[in-house]
Amino acid sequence: MAGIIINGKKYVLSNQDLLCEAVVSKKGALFDFNTQTKRLYYPKGKTFILQTTYDLAGDDEYKVLSQKEAHAFMNKYPSGIHETVYKRYFGEPEEM
Repeated sequence: MAGIIINGKKYVLSNQDLLCEAVVSKKGALFDFNTQTKRLYYPKGKTFILQTTYDLAGDDEYKVLSQKEAHAFMNKYPSGIHETVYKRYFGEPEEM
């Protein structure tokens, strides 16, 4: 299976769970050349992968995140969290 190699480790994202997704663009702009789609995957253990796709160019960047960094990303983009995946890995969130 195709995958990405980061720091000598292979991650196959097509087999992994998409935990959070966000489209990042300039507020109020009708068209933003720098629009990015960010996807946070939870492949295994306490390792998270952040995929950033530069929408216009189609280029992808990948970064390994710690659990703390992944939670910070989800806190920044809470509307993009896939709740069923979140519950599977972290349990039922506290309701306020």
